[in-house]
Amino acid sequence: MGGMTHIASVGYGLKRLGLTVMALLFAFSLKALTFDVNLKAVCLEKIKLDSKLYVQKGEEIFIRSMTLNPDEKTVLVYKLLVDYKGEEHTFNCSDFSKELPLEISYSNKEEFWLAKFIKESSGPLSQKRNSYLKQEDMDNAVTAFEATVNSGNCHYENYNLERYIYSLMRKIVPSERYGLARYNISLLMVSDKAIPTTMLPNGTLVLNTSLLAEMGSESEFVAALAQHLSHFYLDHAIVNKMKSDDKSVTSSFMNMFQNGLSFAESAITKTNFISKGASLQGSISSYISGGSLALSQDQVEMLKKSAGTNYTEEQMVSAGHVSKYIIKELKYDEKALESMYKRKLEFNMLDNNMIQVARLKKEINANKELDSLYIFGDKVVERDTTYEKMVFDCISMEALHQLEDGRFKTALFLVERNIGNGKALVSDYMVKAYCLAGLDMGSSSYEQAIECLHKAEDLAHWDSEILKHEVNLSVFYGHLDNAAKALEKYRAIEKDDTWAELMEIRLRLYAGYSSAK
Repeated sequence: MGGMTHIASVGYGLKRLGLTVMALLFAFSLKALTFDVNLKAVCLEKIKLDSKLYVQKGEEIFIRSMTLNPDEKTVLVYKLLVDYKGEEHTFNCSDFSKELPLEISYSNKEEFWLAKFIKESSGPLSQKRNSYLKQEDMDNAVTAFEATVNSGNCHYENYNLERYIYSLMRKIVPSERYGLARYNISLLMVSDKAIPTTMLPNGTLVLNTSLLAEMGSESEFVAALAQHLSHFYLDHAIVNKMKSDDKSVTSSFMNMFQNGLSFAESAITKTNFISKGASLQGSISSYISGGSLALSQDQVEMLKKSAGTNYTEEQMVSAGHVSKYIIKELKYDEKALESMYKRKLEFNMLDNNMIQVARLKKEINANKELDSLYIFGDKVVERDTTYEKMVFDCISMEALHQLEDGRFKTALFLVERNIGNGKALVSDYMVKAYCLAGLDMGSSSYEQAIECLHKAEDLAHWDSEILKHEVNLSVFYGHLDNAAKALEKYRAIEKDDTWAELMEIRLRLYAGYSSAK
């Protein structure tokens, strides 16, 4: 298995290296790249065309083509060929360091993406500080990160789910790529809770399975996908990297990989899920695939800065606009974006996960126009059970992560979705049992928890670990007779077992202590 992982990692690295070389050859080829355009625009302020000709505020122009011109310094500049009063003129996008003062009309998805790119990205990308030397640094950092994820055990593989996500991505993105980097989009699914869902500037969407678990419908998931994909198609990361002259961030980030210390593969830490029940120790992570990278929050932030994915509020607002248009154009629920944010807030409020809530509110504040819609508006979109059944494995994995962090209500909420949809795994019933015990709502908690363990046993009757958990749970609640019965069943499976011998001694001691009282 390790050899296969290594081969896949090397192949993946060579693929990305090839893409980087292609991008650099494009930069130095000095060949103009032209896109056909046929869009009407109204000037929002006076703008200058060639030959010192000015178009006044409120006047119309027709954009006929957009050309990407490399100059002798490998600086790439976007230029527009526009029709003004029946004559063709050239418009240099480099005259504007921010978005172009144009209100561009569009009638379909392809025209929307093109109009969005021309207005918001063609100017910032045409500034003299734009150089492929900086983009090469950015690509190196991203390639190193991807190689580490692929060589570790946190790369989540599910062929059917990947096909499903790719089918949604194809619906969202334009057929043409207008940005500087000549990459196609790809998907890298991860299960490590430290790695955030991030759109990398080389076209890779790093998708954490937690995002799939948090969403309650395909509409909400498409809204989230559109936001992330827009950052790539509008070259937000490259714009951010152009504005940053701090090379120490990239060098520090690369040193982490060269040292091989910060990104060490590790097993999921065994956790005592119930703080006051010292006897209830152990991990149920064996029921769910996926490893972990020892990645700190500081290192995540360093990744964002090095790759340019520390998006600004303006870029988040732009991503929100893309999302709202896409879900409407694709005939999804038009309130899906608002519903997505509200569901994520409610999800994190279950166990008062205030750090994540604070991050969400920052993103919410960036989209002022949405604030009243989902904070004071209608309830969230109804859950889509078809979607939930598609991502049930991700829901199980996220429930385990939440349980390991001591967020019992959140973990319980997640597994109840799988149980209600008839897609529950063994781990779901075990997570529910631990959550009920962790919330400790009295004798009813014990009875429900034991019932969950029995359902898990029905699915995996050969697994003695389930019986071990039943013994521990019964001892914790003082049901020694039940513990003894479960222990007897355990010993029928595991003939010679030190743990069982020690537990039998403990039960005798507990029984003697109870009789003496």
